[in-house]
Amino acid sequence: MVKQYTEQPFIGQLDHRIAIYQNTTIDTSTGEDEESEVLLCNAMAQYKDRSDTLTQDDKVLHVNTREYIIRYRQDVYDNRLSLVVRIDNSDYRVYSVVEMGRNKFLKITCTLHE
Repeated sequence: MVKQYTEQPFIGQLDHRIAIYQNTTIDTSTGEDEESEVLLCNAMAQYKDRSDTLTQDDKVLHVNTREYIIRYRQDVYDNRLSLVVRIDNSDYRVYSVVEMGRNKFLKITCTLHE
């Protein structure tokens, strides 16, 4: 059973512009594989900060976690395992994309370790 999220935003709450990139492997002219980022889409999103502080091996790590809610896009949902969200010149690695409603919104959860 798939959990349905009902906290869908209103149109005015989608007020942050984000760029979503897909990590891909391309062949160079010499035949080598090279990692590259391809712009998948620019989207308007609702932003929620879920940051936390962790202690690991006597070091304090600040884990910057963000949630973005965007309108449903099939290409983002299909490529959810290899996405990066770029905002404010920072790259956030996407680790979760959850469908909200039936083809209405996507909740993207991503992190930046500092």
